Amino acid sequence: MTTIKIKITPEMIPNDLEGIVIEIDGNGTANTKRPTAERNPRVFAYMYGLARRLERDGRHGTADNYRCATAALRKFCRGNTSIRFSQLDTALMARFEDALRRQGLKRTTVSFYMSTLKAMYNKAVRDGATTDREPFKNSCTTVGTTPKRAIPLRQIRQISRMYVRTRQMALARDMFMFSLYTRGMPFVDMAYLKKSDLRNGVLTYRRKKTGQPLAVKWEQCMQDIVDSYPTGDSSFLLPIISDPTADLRRQYKNRQRYINSPPLMGKPGEGHGRAHRRHQRGVGPHLRQDH
Repeated sequence: MTTIKIKITPEMIPNDLEGIVIEIDGNGTANTKRPTAERNPRVFAYMYGLARRLERDGRHGTADNYRCATAALRKFCRGNTSIRFSQLDTALMARFEDALRRQGLKRTTVSFYMSTLKAMYNKAVRDGATTDREPFKNSCTTVGTTPKRAIPLRQIRQISRMYVRTRQMALARDMFMFSLYTRGMPFVDMAYLKKSDLRNGVLTYRRKKTGQPLAVKWEQCMQDIVDSYPTGDSSFLLPIISDPTADLRRQYKNRQRYINSPPLMGKPGEGHGRAHRRHQRGVGPHLRQDH
């Protein structure tokens, strides 16, 4: 009996492929080569594969977008996973786009789905998985200038002083206000804030999306929120990521879902903490005067 041992190291597997092909000739010599792209593969298997590759490259946000758009198209196709690229045409994409609009989605959201699917389709064309049949040539894949929208200062004050019934609602309110006080800091950047980022009355951090360094003057209203959610020995500033040894991104996404989910019922007066007492006393310096 002949035993063949093959050692595959990570550098042998290209980043843009799911694996490698190993061929063993009649003399027992093993050869590796890049697999050629499957011609006309199943659409959803290919698209979810793209998302997995992006995950491996650390491009989690784009991977999430790919999965979101793929799931929407798959739902429209009623879960039919056998659809192949040769079946994607302008008529199917037009029906999908119309279905999105009938759901009440705005132009920006419709464009997000269509442009994301188009990006994945173009990748399949470059991979040689399909020929370009231009199924998106009549689709809405661009968006005009989004009109600026602003919530009145009076309503922001109402939110900041709002009496809430549960810890979940209190956390949602306080994270919203913290974002507002810090000039609209995205939730992902809030999640990764470290206590060491606060020095000499200034909060400094880098945008997760762009890497841009930013600095915000630390105000008492921000400190009041932080004091309401003590994190003990954790190096993180806010109660979003709790275990530094676990998957940080999963913790931040779970916390985001918790905050955005429908409010849970609770006993009146539960979970307000010092943040609520601060809201009753007043609000941050940015909200004290009308503009």
